[in-house]
Amino acid sequence: PDVVQPSDQALCNGATTNAVTFTGTLSNIATYNWTNSNPSIGLPAGGNGNIPAFTAINTGNTSVTANITVTASTSQCPGASKTFTITVEPTPAINAGNDRAVCLGSSAQLQATGAAQYLWTPSTGLSCTNCPNPVSTPVDSIRYIVQGTSSFGCTGFDTVSLNIIRPFQMLVSPNDTLCIGESTDLSANGANSYLWSPPQGLNRTDIANPRA
Repeated sequence: PDVVQPSDQALCNGATTNAVTFTGTLSNIATYNWTNSNPSIGLPAGGNGNIPAFTAINTGNTSVTANITVTASTSQCPGASKTFTITVEPTPAINAGNDRAVCLGSSAQLQATGAAQYLWTPSTGLSCTNCPNPVSTPVDSIRYIVQGTSSFGCTGFDTVSLNIIRPFQMLVSPNDTLCIGESTDLSANGANSYLWSPPQGLNRTDIANPRA
């Protein structure tokens, strides 16, 4: 008995393989037994008969290949073995960077890594949608999704959010007149942090209410 050489397969993590149907010179009386060198791809270490379609698994970051050897035999005679491979490519680890705050009217440089090609959505405010590092000039807070495709055609996703900080009004204490040697407390409110200048005569420059 003989078995027709099965075709090799290559696919991405999470994809479904093609079912493997074994045929040979004595298909009507032969049985087919197979072994799998790498069960981590989602296929048992061995079995008999045809191999049904299954979900391929590769949770690492490099290609994983399983060598599958099939042997045809009859009740009287074993046949020669044939080997084929199933290669599972990893899902690319896409990184779109950290979320950040952007002042209204300003731009932010985005940067995606982990793939060979990129596609950003939505396109709102972006200088390009198919580059790894578009410039965003948003008018409202927005969440971008980047799809990265590896050189093997496998895809992964990540997101990055830009939070728009709008202009605000800061209030300060009114002008004052002092005699030399006197002091007064200044005050500011409406912001998250403060920086007073010039620093001469102030006890601190980084608080809301320094003494002058």
